[in-house]
Amino acid sequence: MNTITSKQTPWQSKLAKTTTFQQLVREHGCVQVVSPQQLQETMQTWERTFQNIQFFPAYKAIRSPALLRTIKKQGWGIDVSSQGELEQALKEGFENISCSGAKSNKYLEQAVQHNCLICVDNFSELQRIQQPARILLRIANPEYSEHTDIAKKTRFGIDKKELPAIRTYLKEHPYLSHTGYQFHGDGYTPEMKAKIIEFFLQEILLDTQERFTPEIINIGGGIPVLKHENAQEIQERVVSLQRGEYNSFLTPEKKQEYEKLLRKELTKKQPQDYIQEILHTQSSQGVSIQQLLKECQVQLMMEPGYSLFWNTGCSGFHVIETKKIEENYVIVEGTMFSMSSRMFEHIFDPQLLSNQKQELYEAYIIGILCREDDYLQGRKISFPQQPKTGDILFYFNTGAYAHYETTESQQQQKPAYYYLSEKGELKHDL
Repeated sequence: MNTITSKQTPWQSKLAKTTTFQQLVREHGCVQVVSPQQLQETMQTWERTFQNIQFFPAYKAIRSPALLRTIKKQGWGIDVSSQGELEQALKEGFENISCSGAKSNKYLEQAVQHNCLICVDNFSELQRIQQPARILLRIANPEYSEHTDIAKKTRFGIDKKELPAIRTYLKEHPYLSHTGYQFHGDGYTPEMKAKIIEFFLQEILLDTQERFTPEIINIGGGIPVLKHENAQEIQERVVSLQRGEYNSFLTPEKKQEYEKLLRKELTKKQPQDYIQEILHTQSSQGVSIQQLLKECQVQLMMEPGYSLFWNTGCSGFHVIETKKIEENYVIVEGTMFSMSSRMFEHIFDPQLLSNQKQELYEAYIIGILCREDDYLQGRKISFPQQPKTGDILFYFNTGAYAHYETTESQQQQKPAYYYLSEKGELKHDL
């Protein structure tokens, strides 16, 4: 059986075996559990390793108030991307908030009112700010942001060609405090990110000649994380895809997406290693990026999302039944939105929690929406035996973006959300 195994975080492996968790899944159909302790451990590790970086976790990556409180308790800031996220962050007592994304007038007004750091998306947005405010200029196309099949173009940010006009505007409107620059992009190598930092340092030099005093470079998220347990499993799957031996996909596009994600997974590093490589890359000045930032007295800022939260959560789905119409299907009490399948393909196989022992069974996992496209994953999953009514499919490491798109579509019940307390008890999270 050719399976792809996700890293099995100890607290999740232990949770999956508990009667309490399994009963909750059977009661609610779909359950998401997060661990504030896991998040705190990761944050403390990053703090010890990177004492000169400000981390503003991306609120959009989670739905958990318990995780949000953990970030606040640790004394970190938070990056929000909507008015609703801003209001929730303020309710939790955050004072150090950066505001990203496209902004309605009300969102922008609240960001100004609460002295948030506003990541300006375009020139027009900048012109809508009519009161004193701290701003970062989000640049869409820094000079060194090459685009590949992994590092893609972005629709967010300002064209760098507009910077001279923006500097003129800022001089004419001195109530706007030009604090620095932001860039966000996925799939960029450490060397590419280092070059982008150097590009911004050059822009800051131009700014100082115009008597601005920017002091922050925010390179966003897009920090990779190595999630697989066994690289050989992935390599074998890639080989089988190339030979055409593995064709269990809904569409050719899903197959191409899956192969690309597998290849990308094989090149990933641990977040700490990736960040260290950025900092230790030699600049054109003959010193490391870390040293250059220090000499220029510029603060580096990052907005980790997936890389910070991935192992803080897990999900369980109750199996309703199986069926066959040419292909095998496992029907679970969840939907494609539960796995945010429109946002990304989950490349790892779920674990079947079952007492049954039968022959191998390959099937698609489908949800309960009255929609033809309600598949939790775009490929067949190989199970050690045919799932039965009452069994549970357990997904490791769904702490980031899982259930991101969850809605009450067709009035279906939302997942039940819990967090694991310090005493090991499951408590309601939402």
